Amino acid sequence: MIASTDSQLTSEVEERLRFETLIADISARFINVPADQVDSEIEDAQRRICEFLKIEHSSLWQVAPDRPGELILTHLYRDSALPPAPDRMFGPHHFPWMQAQGMANGMICIPDTSKLPPEATIDRENCQKYSIKATVGFPLAAGGGPVFGGIGFEATREPRDWPEPLQNRLRLVAQIFANALDRKRSEQKLRESEARLSLAAASADAGLWTLDPDTGEIWATNKLYELLGMSPVDAFNLEQFLAVVHPEDQEMVRQAIRDAMQTVNESSAEYRVVLADGSVRWMAARGRPQGETTGNRSG
Repeated sequence: MIASTDSQLTSEVEERLRFETLIADISARFINVPADQVDSEIEDAQRRICEFLKIEHSSLWQVAPDRPGELILTHLYRDSALPPAPDRMFGPHHFPWMQAQGMANGMICIPDTSKLPPEATIDRENCQKYSIKATVGFPLAAGGGPVFGGIGFEATREPRDWPEPLQNRLRLVAQIFANALDRKRSEQKLRESEARLSLAAASADAGLWTLDPDTGEIWATNKLYELLGMSPVDAFNLEQFLAVVHPEDQEMVRQAIRDAMQTVNESSAEYRVVLADGSVRWMAARGRPQGETTGNRSG
């Protein structure tokens, strides 16, 4: 009897260690995942977790930008034998009790959906409709920002317990996904902003650039490279830019950039650049810091 108990305990410890290893691997994959691979990585992680836990369903929903309260299904792992999940869902209508519980408690944990309280009648009916026997779920938010969605892990064959250690690991997964999606949205907004800047610059026949004061990296439009007599490059920094500036103007330009970082006012400077054929071109620059603090320097 003792040997059996020891064997069971060893098996449970080994199982927990394997799951910890899986979560660690998932976490590592998201550290530097490119924005265009975030969605596929999330769905692959959902699949791996469901397969490990022997559950059949995991859905990630995000708030519809055009209709507050409505959730859009953006990432899904679901057994193909199950009824299809809806593409959109209005939380207060489909799962009002669960949504309220999740927002109030930071999670929902239901080992057996058939035992939901009387006030959760609508939730119970929809759980039956979509074959959800047990569920655990977490809201999605990043960096102290508002909740922008939620993720759930569901068993569809039979009820099951969600031990606290498992809840903690799945909560960590939810945070990993939330941070990745938040980073993806930020990068998309940056690309859209840069595209608008490029369009504005092309319309004005001017070159635009931004400088990251911490790294010295420069983002520039194609027009600026043209004005500098250079071909566009993937990596461009302050030292490369100053190498094109006329030697007699380099220190003045450095000082102008340093001064600009310390003021919120728009600043301007005139300087010369030396083109590849040795000719000199005069440049006039205007810019201001971006952000609430020193931020990036725009030119």
